[in-house]
Amino acid sequence: MRSRILFAGAAGIALVCALTGCAPEPGEVAGNTGKGEEVINPETEWGGHTVIEETPVTVLPDSFPSDRFALPTGAVIQNTGETSESSWFVVLVAEDRAAADALWQEMIDANGLLAVEESENEVGGNVATFEATGLEVFAMMIPAADGPVQLSYELRSWS
Repeated sequence: MRSRILFAGAAGIALVCALTGCAPEPGEVAGNTGKGEEVINPETEWGGHTVIEETPVTVLPDSFPSDRFALPTGAVIQNTGETSESSWFVVLVAEDRAAADALWQEMIDANGLLAVEESENEVGGNVATFEATGLEVFAMMIPAADGPVQLSYELRSWS
């Protein structure tokens, strides 16, 4: 009987030691690996790029290459900006999937985009890398469950 009590006590102490070893030290962030890595919030990370949470801009920057990447008349810009001297982004929004498919094709036709790589993302949207005159364009369609669809375009100029 005494050996069972000692065994149960030793097992309890081992369990407590194991559990306290997993808890973060005071002042540490839960989930931190301790290797100088930041904990990534999935709500602020998209496509490997940290999303800067600020007020969306709906007017194309002056430097945007509109002569090489024209937006259709009536396209609704949800957000846009310049990420460097030679790269920009624009996010368009369509009311539903049918409108998004039409806008996707209109962007291809209007800008003479040549698909280099095409696939589908995990939510059923188109994903493609295109080339156009002096531009590389990464495009992604992001359908929402409630109807609206985002069309995201990242442009990089090589000329």
